[in-house]
Amino acid sequence: MDQIAKTEQWKNAKEFINRPYSLNMDVKLTSHFSKCNIYVKSISGTDLNFLKESYIKSPNFKYSHIGVEFWNEELSSALGPFDIDGIYRKWYFRVQNSDENMLKVEISSEEKQIDFEVIQMDNVPDQVVVKKLNN
Repeated sequence: MDQIAKTEQWKNAKEFINRPYSLNMDVKLTSHFSKCNIYVKSISGTDLNFLKESYIKSPNFKYSHIGVEFWNEELSSALGPFDIDGIYRKWYFRVQNSDENMLKVEISSEEKQIDFEVIQMDNVPDQVVVKKLNN
């Protein structure tokens, strides 16, 4: 997979879907996609923060769904204090250079999945804490 990620086709691609087979790859290699749906062997808290920062700064990012085969409990708190909604831990971050968009991050250790999505400010619940860049 690392060899494929070095190609111009990979670097210029806008979307990537890989299901249901898990990839043993560095998820940072997917940070340039505007839409991504993948299943990976594992992901670290450092990787999670890297993706969050990349998506906050990307004017073209829409969503990323990451299924994780081998769950690491550090992921559940890797982004700091969170809001709980059922089985999901949620965070909301301001998107760089936008007053209208937010990055919503949802993590479920039960379902072993991580979702990043850009949403409109109107869709952010009133009671949640919105984090600024680098929080």
